[in-house]
Amino acid sequence: MAENGFGRMIPLLTPQTLNVEKQNDSFYHNYLLPQLTGTLAPLHQLNELEKAYFSRMMTFVIKEQLVSKVGAQEGVGSSNADLWNMPLAEKKETGNIYTGLTITSKQCSSSFNGYDTVTLSIPQQGEDFLPNFRRGDMVYLYAYKKGEQPDVRQSILYKGSLQEIHVDSITVHLNDGQQNPDIINGEQFAIEHASSDIGGTAGIRSLYTFITSDEDRRQLLLGQRAPRVDKSLKLSKSYHPDYDDIILKAKQAQDYFLLIGPPGTGKTSQALQFLVREQLATNPTSHSSTPKSQSSILLLAYTNRAVDEICGMLTANHLDYVRIGNEFSCDPKYSDHLLSSLLGENPSLASIREKISSAQIIVATTSTMNSRSALSTSSTSTLQSLMKQVRY
Repeated sequence: MAENGFGRMIPLLTPQTLNVEKQNDSFYHNYLLPQLTGTLAPLHQLNELEKAYFSRMMTFVIKEQLVSKVGAQEGVGSSNADLWNMPLAEKKETGNIYTGLTITSKQCSSSFNGYDTVTLSIPQQGEDFLPNFRRGDMVYLYAYKKGEQPDVRQSILYKGSLQEIHVDSITVHLNDGQQNPDIINGEQFAIEHASSDIGGTAGIRSLYTFITSDEDRRQLLLGQRAPRVDKSLKLSKSYHPDYDDIILKAKQAQDYFLLIGPPGTGKTSQALQFLVREQLATNPTSHSSTPKSQSSILLLAYTNRAVDEICGMLTANHLDYVRIGNEFSCDPKYSDHLLSSLLGENPSLASIREKISSAQIIVATTSTMNSRSALSTSSTSTLQSLMKQVRY
């Protein structure tokens, strides 16, 4: 598919083709077949333009997944296969591995997570070693014997995120804590980069959402109809002479509004701030005491660093918000706004729903919201997206 294009696969995606086991019982006909038919039907109902767009973008997503796993060219870029293909000397030269680590402590981050926080001592990695790691990175932690080279193929891999990085120590938060701390043992340890398929999965899910959306939205996204504008709308007040025209145009835009500019031109600190304030000021239910009637502003960005900038703007202007995401990818200055911090150790589904429903502003990365679709679906009636695309 990555080489020949996804378009060639569409005619083959039928219930009959996917039924490789040739099932013909009542379970298949009553349960599996209706689901397969319903899922695949939109693929065969696309017009030529929609099919061309969907096929091209699916091919791109699949090719990106392939490149992330095996690389585009040996020795160029980075990929999952570097874990076992890249020589140790090259890993050290590029700063993509810590070696010779020894455990100094194992702790439980909560009463029910098991031993999931591992702190290790970092010995001298070499005079020219410049680590290519940062807080929040996904990593593999694994043990190896002294006198031997670290090899992911010969070890049990513990996947986690970097919680803290210092010159002489590093702390890893494991995705799956161990009830028995002695399981995490070894003469010495190594840390290397890990990866996730969430980006590719989210891309495929989003493309499927596109082909199952109504015709009007598909025409909008493919440029077959002009975005709607309501010229009757006015600002509730003046915010800044240099930004009022932009804020007014954004408010009048009924489908989307693109604000494009180089870094440092005030897109986040000024324009986005005024957009949020205007939305809160004119939201008819923003002051309602009934959670069900309250709508929210959803602010998304592609990277955690961009989300940190948004959080910084909101904090500086005393605008309360809830951030959804990983605590280790969030600047510690804004961690008290994380949904996990606000809920405590033992949240119930009702408390999560209530917290999201009552929040006036919700902030997250696009990948976080894609990966937690159940979270957004459960609060669809309370999330009013502020559809602003900002290019950094």
